[in-house]
Amino acid sequence: MVFTEYNFSTINGFDIIKHSKEKLHNNIPIFNMIVDNNFEEDNIDKMYNLIGNKLNCIISEQTSI
Repeated sequence: MVFTEYNFSTINGFDIIKHSKEKLHNNIPIFNMIVDNNFEEDNIDKMYNLIGNKLNCIISEQTSI
């Protein structure tokens, strides 16, 4: 099971999933994504289409003001 932020300075969660799928020959782990307020809803569909039910949950990161 993997817990990861969606956005990093050089890669995003979608790319992490794609690379994992390639390296592990489609035997990818279960992913839990941590997203911020700028996360776009269509990214959920893109991730789910790539890994299906291996996307366990999306955790919303709360930012304080």
